[in-house]
Amino acid sequence: MTANKKHHKVLWIVLDSLLGVIILIAGVIGGKIYMDHKKMEHLYQHGFRLLEEQTALYVKEHYSGVKKIEFSPIFKDGGGGFTQLTLTVVPVIYDKDGHRAYLGGTVGNTVYSSYGYPTDFYALEIGSYGEEIIDLAASNNGDYVEVSHDKTLPKKAKLDSAEGIDDNIDALVKNGQLNIKKQKDGSPHAKITYNTEIKKGDYKKWR
Repeated sequence: MTANKKHHKVLWIVLDSLLGVIILIAGVIGGKIYMDHKKMEHLYQHGFRLLEEQTALYVKEHYSGVKKIEFSPIFKDGGGGFTQLTLTVVPVIYDKDGHRAYLGGTVGNTVYSSYGYPTDFYALEIGSYGEEIIDLAASNNGDYVEVSHDKTLPKKAKLDSAEGIDDNIDALVKNGQLNIKKQKDGSPHAKITYNTEIKKGDYKKWR
């Protein structure tokens, strides 16, 4: 074998090795990005499952005439270093007369607060050791409770009062969109359907 052929053979071996290393590094980076994405997705679904339960139970336990409560997908918007990340879900209430109304929208000339992050969370993040950190709003006074390890809503995170929800429902009732009434017996037979599907886009366009 001539020196020239040996040189080309060595060169191809080196190039092949470099290509293998590049593919390996790309695979590791791609795998990490995928795993990080799945971690964040699970975090959002975990946090919002608890927020949805908190909202639904308050309506079910404090209002009569409610037939069903359900939720939109979780809408993810912004982020990426240019705009603030927002995650929003739309609660939907059905009454026994067949009416359906959405919380967190505009009624008349009043805009009511949406439901999601950052409004209803003090923390919704992954910690330095890869653990989920979820602090959920639990009162009108700005109090938050840590629910990172809870799969269902703990008693400490249940709402005894919720002025924002009450005002929104009151406006919907006065506007003729709902026929429910605040009563201590609530609606014990109301059905609740949770939704933790994540979508990109503007929640205001969902109906």
